[in-house]
Amino acid sequence: TDGPASSKEKLVICPETEVDPHNYLHPSSGQVVAFDHVTGKAGAARDATAEENPSKLKDKRTALQAALTEYVEKNYDSKGAGCVVTETSTGLSAIISAQVIKYSAYWSGRWKSEWTIQFNGKKAKVEGTISVMAHYYEKGNVQMHNVKDVAAVDIGDASFAKKFVAHVKKTEDALQDEYQRMYTSMKDTTFKELRRMLPITGEIGRASCRERV
Repeated sequence: TDGPASSKEKLVICPETEVDPHNYLHPSSGQVVAFDHVTGKAGAARDATAEENPSKLKDKRTALQAALTEYVEKNYDSKGAGCVVTETSTGLSAIISAQVIKYSAYWSGRWKSEWTIQFNGKKAKVEGTISVMAHYYEKGNVQMHNVKDVAAVDIGDASFAKKFVAHVKKTEDALQDEYQRMYTSMKDTTFKELRRMLPITGEIGRASCRERV
């Protein structure tokens, strides 16, 4: 959801930013923002305490937030995507979260990319997990949920933010290509077998399935 008016970065609702079940940290503005889970809207904001928003790695966090925000703006739907970088006890955490819901077409999709960064001298150890969910529910209920662990890599401290974003893009692009190949193959194999197993609801229902495969 939209963050405070003083910042262009979104407020990302996730465990990494949770202060309590109703308040979430917006590191870029240094504020804690109230969030209504029923309406999905942000409310009043207050200044975060030093404990809620650590600043030991502020320069690195700020640079990485700016680079990741630019990456998300270029590669994701601006309405349903956001990113946040927070400090942890061992380094930084970076989250990319995106969701698109198309009620009229009976489908929705979510993408969450989670990264941990640990600094050691002039290098940073980066590990990640990407979680993807797709849900199609027209006259049925079909879901795909996949979690991919990204092996740890070392990235040089110089120009770290730029190198980190390049690593994220390379990893996410490769996963997108993998999904494309999988669905191209499944179109003429698995999906046809699945369609035979589903209850037949009539010619319109079968045509609708074929059009979307």
